[in-house]
Amino acid sequence: MIPIADLSFKFHELFVSNPNVYGQTSLTGKTRNRDGKADSKSFLVKEAIDPTVWESHLKGERIIGCTPLINEDQVRWGALDVDVYQDSKTLEGIIQQVKENKLPFVVCRSKSGGAHVYLFFSEEVSAYNVIDKLKSFSAFFGQGACEIYPKQPKIGDRKDNSKYGNWINMPYSGNPTLQYGFDKDGKALNPEEFINYALTQQLTKEQFEELNVPASGEDILPEGPPCLNYIFQKRAQHSESRNVTLSNVAVYLKKAHPTDWKHQLMQFNRKFSEPLEDREVEAIINSYGKKDYKYQCSSQPLCKYCDASLCGQRKYGIGGEEFLPNNRSLIQLKSDPPLWFLTLDDAELQLTTEQFDNFNQFNQKVMEKLLFKYPPIKQEDWVKQQNLLLKNCTQIEIPFEMTPLGQLVEYVSMFCANASEDTDRIKSGPVKRGQFYLFRMIDLKDYLNQQRFKELPDNKILSAIKQVLKADAVTHSIKSPKLNVRCWRIHKDNLRIDPSTPFPDFNTNEPY
Repeated sequence: MIPIADLSFKFHELFVSNPNVYGQTSLTGKTRNRDGKADSKSFLVKEAIDPTVWESHLKGERIIGCTPLINEDQVRWGALDVDVYQDSKTLEGIIQQVKENKLPFVVCRSKSGGAHVYLFFSEEVSAYNVIDKLKSFSAFFGQGACEIYPKQPKIGDRKDNSKYGNWINMPYSGNPTLQYGFDKDGKALNPEEFINYALTQQLTKEQFEELNVPASGEDILPEGPPCLNYIFQKRAQHSESRNVTLSNVAVYLKKAHPTDWKHQLMQFNRKFSEPLEDREVEAIINSYGKKDYKYQCSSQPLCKYCDASLCGQRKYGIGGEEFLPNNRSLIQLKSDPPLWFLTLDDAELQLTTEQFDNFNQFNQKVMEKLLFKYPPIKQEDWVKQQNLLLKNCTQIEIPFEMTPLGQLVEYVSMFCANASEDTDRIKSGPVKRGQFYLFRMIDLKDYLNQQRFKELPDNKILSAIKQVLKADAVTHSIKSPKLNVRCWRIHKDNLRIDPSTPFPDFNTNEPY
């Protein structure tokens, strides 16, 4: 058995990831009702990932996640995260497809019973190309709505932690019966066997460029959506969701064969192993004959085989009429208020919650950034798209000092750092009396204006000083001239004042 230190080094070498950060996840022991996934709390660790971090992961002391982007836009691995939990047939089916088509993917079982499907490279390759190719393979595996890593084609240019993008939890942490890899024959692998097998599947850049989705034969719907073609080529005998499938065939036929679409729809119905009754097809014809409908990209079974990039290139595909049905790049920065980041066509949109919630406001941001707009959609359809995005959203905790409240605490601390020991100078700035700092609110506001602090309104500043810094209003008496001054008092322990840190001078001679 290989020593744990050597094994950790090998995992570190295989999963070459962003060197500056890694994700960490703690399981709560509960199961989420909405999707059956193990409930967990995750956060970003802004430290270098090295073999010692991997060793603690392999020992089960922590669960780490890695973000594939190693520099601006290059990766050494990519992955599909298939979250169809508690369904062993999905995992077995992907392994079988990998074997039958001699594909270089390495399949792992996730902690919740889903599948992590990895593609490894022996050299750096373009993240954009990896994303594009993995989208096609996700449709091939019948998992068109799964998560793809990397989610972003490049590292963002923001200053906060959200720029690093999304991470995926790594295999082989702790209990070996929960997450492990398989070889091409479906044999479960121990960590050392997994490493050795994965290395045999690594692709060079040239091999990756030559990797393509296996041909599935001549299209049944020429220039039509890949999902519908796949269903009639591979799944028609299962007769799954026939009504939804045939309704979308009607959308295609009205585009491709506007004069003969009704007759052809009847013929397509007969391709199912169990066709719909004629009255059901007549109902579709009657409904779709009255108006033009869009493809139901987010509905089953279409979303399982969705390849939006390819579909957009087809003459009778979605074109520009749909909002990317398989976009999975949403990040929420948990600031106050939250900010949302969504990657569209290599451009990143920054959205407020209000802009993300309202499609018209969202579309305005698209226009500003990409110089085009999506056609209007109903609010209920936008909610469906939102839920698809939110399902795969990565939340990034923001350090307290980067929040408006944290910045206020820092500024108040800096304001008090140069307090005068002469308590009679209270009208010229903060003063120190025993264990407390005293100041007038008007002087603090002037100081915050000097620092151009505009993140919080006056009422929230007052509330924060009282609730967070535990300030209380007091009357301070000065001797010369004899006067009582209403001011605020904060105990030194509630401030962040480091005696060794140089603070900017507080000019007590400046008029207030």
